[in-house]
Amino acid sequence: MVVFVDIDDTLLDFTKCSNAAIKSACDKFGVPYTTTLVDTFHPINLDLWHKLERKEVTKEKLFDTRFQIVFDKLGIKADGIAFESAFRENFHESAILVDGAREVMEYLHSKYTVYAASNASMHQQTNRMKKAGIDKYLDGYFVSEDIGFPKPQKEFFDACFKSLPQEKPQDVVMIGDSLSADIKGAREYGLKTIWYNHRGESTDGVECDRNEHYVRIVEKLSDIMFIL
Repeated sequence: MVVFVDIDDTLLDFTKCSNAAIKSACDKFGVPYTTTLVDTFHPINLDLWHKLERKEVTKEKLFDTRFQIVFDKLGIKADGIAFESAFRENFHESAILVDGAREVMEYLHSKYTVYAASNASMHQQTNRMKKAGIDKYLDGYFVSEDIGFPKPQKEFFDACFKSLPQEKPQDVVMIGDSLSADIKGAREYGLKTIWYNHRGESTDGVECDRNEHYVRIVEKLSDIMFIL
């Protein structure tokens, strides 16, 4: 069996990694690093990523605007694009694991063929996974920047299976934290899915057939080892 696994907020803690990157960018530009700043950034960033999934914005637009939106909302005088550049440079080096990620990846690697499936750049994600010490548990990467389409778009999964012609969607499991990007997209393509719902979010109308484990839900990443 083949397993696809998301990276950010599934294996690597996006909140901790991004907060550290914001702190470094703040130090560089003399912007006060506050709880209000990071608490404002995260919902704005998430909303923009959801818009990207719905094809309402490009990734370039997302990167060019997210910090400027934050700064405008908080009345901070700073260059959002320059701040974004510093943020991404620091984020590129961030590799804080989600609790249980190393053990889960070691377990999955011992039983299955495992690929990362991520909406990011290849260079960034391979670097971060290597720094985290879990790159060795992967058989390869599927990333949106190389493919040209992000999850949950059908074209993302088309590219994955073009690279794996011997595999059928019903024999592949997608593990991820995003209901919209990871679970809905994979489910609509015919994959089995495991939703790492560490935020305790609503299923938002997605049927969860636990008997068939078409959509299984775990709140602790380590619980995946009791499912697969």
